[in-house]
Amino acid sequence: MIGLSACGASHRSRPPEYSVQRVERAFALHGLRLHHARFGPALGVVKLLRPGVEVDVVLGSKSVSWTSISTTDERSRVKHNLVVAWRPRYAKSVSAALRQLG
Repeated sequence: MIGLSACGASHRSRPPEYSVQRVERAFALHGLRLHHARFGPALGVVKLLRPGVEVDVVLGSKSVSWTSISTTDERSRVKHNLVVAWRPRYAKSVSAALRQLG
């Protein structure tokens, strides 16, 4: 009889992938109603926006590292499969929405 055991170290847990609907709900709870852009920046990416806030939701296995934000008066953050950019006046609401996502 052969016994095999696995410690689990070789299996990396994937970070959470936030759905478009979950992102929309979290931002709406904090007063930021996002709308779908007509076109996303790339295949497999859904752009949600409102004046002063943009969220790219990267779906599937695509990496968020391709995204760059070049507007100088905006702040930005990458969180798992999200790339978020916002103007300073929305900082509290965006931070609260990102905490809401977990």
